[in-house]
Amino acid sequence: MALARIVFALLIAVTQAASAHGDDGQDREVLVVQLREDSFLGSPDGPSAPPHYSKKLESMEGVIGKGIYSSPYQGWQIRIPKVADNPRVHVHQALIARRPDGTVITSHVLFLPDGGFGAQAVVVTRLRDDRPKSRTEILARFAPGSAAEFAQYEKQGVTFKTVDTPLGQALQRTVRNRAFSWHFPYRVMMDTGQAKGSLGVSRYVVVGDFLCEFSIIVDGAAAPSFEALQALAERELDALIGGMLKAPQ
Repeated sequence: MALARIVFALLIAVTQAASAHGDDGQDREVLVVQLREDSFLGSPDGPSAPPHYSKKLESMEGVIGKGIYSSPYQGWQIRIPKVADNPRVHVHQALIARRPDGTVITSHVLFLPDGGFGAQAVVVTRLRDDRPKSRTEILARFAPGSAAEFAQYEKQGVTFKTVDTPLGQALQRTVRNRAFSWHFPYRVMMDTGQAKGSLGVSRYVVVGDFLCEFSIIVDGAAAPSFEALQALAERELDALIGGMLKAPQ
């Protein structure tokens, strides 16, 4: 009887695992509605916003599988998150820049909900070989250089702090009323006309020879206060960073 119970338990476990992942390789906790490849006529973080183009990819093979996104550009992998608590997700990937020898400099993936407000993005950039790769020096480039600059940013609803992540120490930037555009997260746009302001939170962390940016936007209506919204955004960002399964190569 004991052996029978063990066999039955194993059968239940196998059945549950099979139901969690369908024949198409998708994780049933998160359903990818479509995979799209985006491109820009110019740098998305340049002085002006370049035109954005997007095309649907008919096959997800090799890129989406068992709830995991695998970058075809730099080899990193990350779990596909729910966005705005929506399990139906649109995935947009893009190759942003290459070196003359063909080595990819920057790529990103953008996760959007199938309806509703919110966005999550990961940007991976290969660090230059002719510059120092010190974590401290690199992260300092993204922070204000003086107390006066910090104060000026705070007046605009932008704050900075250092946080620990599973990938190492990161610089966190919080932007009140951050708006989404197809140039997110490269360009920071703000919409102060929202009834309950949104919140954008980004973390920059050095992983080997790469700078990784993890950025999200959450709807202000998702929490009763700014403090609760900040806590919610940070939890979602923790989950996004914690979902990095394979570092860039």
